[in-house]
Amino acid sequence: MRILVTGATGFVGGHLVRHLAARTGVDVAAVVRDCPATRGSWPAGVELVSGLDLDAASGWRSALEGVDVVVHLAGLAHCNPSDREEIEQFYRVNALGTEMLAKAAASAGVRRLVYLSTIGVHGSPPSEQEALSERSGINPETPYAASKLEGEQRLATVLGDCATDFVIVRSPLVYGPGAPGNMQRLRRLAASGLPLPLAGLQSRRSFIGVTNLCDVLTRLGTDPRASRESFIAGDGEDVTVAGFLEAIRRASGMPPRLFRLPPRWLGGGARLAGRESDLRKLTDSIRVDTSRLRVRLGWRPPLDLEKGIRAWIREDAR
Repeated sequence: MRILVTGATGFVGGHLVRHLAARTGVDVAAVVRDCPATRGSWPAGVELVSGLDLDAASGWRSALEGVDVVVHLAGLAHCNPSDREEIEQFYRVNALGTEMLAKAAASAGVRRLVYLSTIGVHGSPPSEQEALSERSGINPETPYAASKLEGEQRLATVLGDCATDFVIVRSPLVYGPGAPGNMQRLRRLAASGLPLPLAGLQSRRSFIGVTNLCDVLTRLGTDPRASRESFIAGDGEDVTVAGFLEAIRRASGMPPRLFRLPPRWLGGGARLAGRESDLRKLTDSIRVDTSRLRVRLGWRPPLDLEKGIRAWIREDAR
C-alpha cells in the first residue's frame, strides 16, 4: 500500500511518517515544504515530495500516481484574527487547498483521503457536563476552525459521488515530542519548576497523544467501516489543566508545586498581566466523546495519558 502524507514537516506529519514507515508493506511518500539536501532524520525508504502548493492544481498528478491513501495534514493553524489578508490565506490553504487536493486525488484514482480537522468546528460545549460528539452542533468560533470546517465541506462535495472516499477526523489539543503552540507553552510552564497558582482550576479537558493520533489516522486510512464518516479522536481520559501539569512534572521527576488561588484573584492577575485570553484557554472545559470511534471501529488508544506523557518527556530528554 502506498500512502502519501501532506504536511510531513509539521508536528503530527513528522510523527505519522515515522509511524507508517515502521509498518510492513507500507510505502510512504512525504510532502514536505522544502526537500532537504540530506536525508536528515527521515526513515530509510520514505520518498520526499516537494514543490507543491495546496492552493494550486499543478503538480499533484505525478505526486499522487499509484497512491492508495492520502492523509491530509497540511494547513495553517495560526493567524491574526483582525488581519483580513491572513484570514484570506487561511481559507486559501485550509479550504480551497483541501478542495484542490480532493479533486486531484479523485482524478488520480486514490482510494481514500483522510482529513485531519479540529474539534473547534463544534465551538464551545453548552456546559461543562456535556462532552462534544459527532452529534454536537457546528459552531466554529475562530478563523482556523471556520476554515477547517469549510475544508470538510468542500472535501465532502468533491468526493460525494466518486470512487474516492474520505474520512474526517476532529482532534482536540495534541501533545507529544515537538508539540507547538499552546502545548509547547504548557510544557515550558511545567519545566520552569515555578510554583503555579493553578491547583484550583477544576475544568476538565480532553487531549490526545501524538502516538494515539497516528494510530487513529493509520486505522482510518484502511478500515472500510470508516468510509465517508466523521470521527472525534481523543485519549478517552479527561483531566484538569492542573492534573496535566502535575503529570508532566511527575514524568520529569519534579514535584507538582501547585497551589490554590481564589479564581477572582487569578482572574485579576491575568487582567493586569494582559493574559486573560491565555487564562481562559486554561479554564475552559472542552471534553470529547470518542465512543463512535471506539464502538464502531473497536479502536483503543495504544497509550493512556500517563504513559503518553512519560513517552513525551523521555523523547524530549534525548
